[in-house]
Amino acid sequence: MNENKLFGGKNDETIQTFFGLRQTGGTVMTRAGTDLFAIALGELGGVLERVDESIIDAACAMLAGAQKIAVYGCGREALQVKGFAMRLYHLGLPISVVGDMNTPPLAAGDVFLVSSGRAKPRPCSP
Repeated sequence: MNENKLFGGKNDETIQTFFGLRQTGGTVMTRAGTDLFAIALGELGGVLERVDESIIDAACAMLAGAQKIAVYGCGREALQVKGFAMRLYHLGLPISVVGDMNTPPLAAGDVFLVSSGRAKPRPCSP
């Protein structure tokens, strides 16, 4: 593999042009990266401005007061839900991921959190 090639091959120039990259002296510089980062932060800020904090507080209280919490994510959401479960576990909450061997049965007083990014959910399996 040619060490001067950023992506190791055939379409380096096309890929670099697409992502706004150029290679100089062994380091990768990005022209578009800073702008994209600022755009992403601006969009996230716009979303957070519209969030009703009382709903977040109520969700946190529900999770904190649950006897058991089980989470489930469909498709790509599964990875995010598992990361969320890990953070709840680190906080000491009784959390499990549906599909794991140790997921307990749920009853009254428990929370079952499901996340699916599809507008029209379809059946998904763990």
